[in-house]
Amino acid sequence: MAEHYLMGWFALDLVTALPWQIGQFLTHPNSWTAYAMQWFKLSRVLRMLKVVMNMDGYTRNGPILLTFTITYFFFLGHLIACGWFILGRIQYENGVAGWITYHLQMNNYQITADVIYEDELQRDFYSAALYFIMTIFTTVGFGNISPWNVQEQIFCVVTMLVSAFSYAIIFGSATSIIMRMGAHQSRFLDQQHDLELYAAVNKFPLALRNRMEDYFYITGIILKG
Repeated sequence: MAEHYLMGWFALDLVTALPWQIGQFLTHPNSWTAYAMQWFKLSRVLRMLKVVMNMDGYTRNGPILLTFTITYFFFLGHLIACGWFILGRIQYENGVAGWITYHLQMNNYQITADVIYEDELQRDFYSAALYFIMTIFTTVGFGNISPWNVQEQIFCVVTMLVSAFSYAIIFGSATSIIMRMGAHQSRFLDQQHDLELYAAVNKFPLALRNRMEDYFYITGIILKG
């Protein structure tokens, strides 16, 4: 078993278990080492590969598959929102007016060179970025946050293309899953009615009828019929 683990998931578990946040804490927050530590922390996402390898077992359960679908939608939005924030941050550091500059002006923040690094504003920047990406994903587009330059426009075009396909695939899959769950429930109720009618017509003893119903519920509910 140990040899099988060493040849399999050991390397991935080792990389994802290392305390990268300690190295980030010991380095200067604006250095390239700190940025590298942030990217190394993202290696923990690779643990999702274990879930993907066992996806066949999860997809047999409608509610679990629906939960995975919704989680994937939010996770994709999170990744693109992080990219949108990083783009705005790089432009702000280089003195290029972008969505972060507009966001600071609209919220009456003092525009300084170091305001982008203030800890209390990180959550505000992330929530604004995630809000903007979700308005693109859901085709709402309020317009209170928008691209200001060519780089941000290109980023938004790519995001729109990705979100168009993702929106169609994810919500199409969600609709299919919900319809399938309804079909399973309807078939289960029809089979239950047929079993009760068959037992009543043939006048089965009560003990035998209870055993048949127990078996039916086990195969129908636990094994998903």
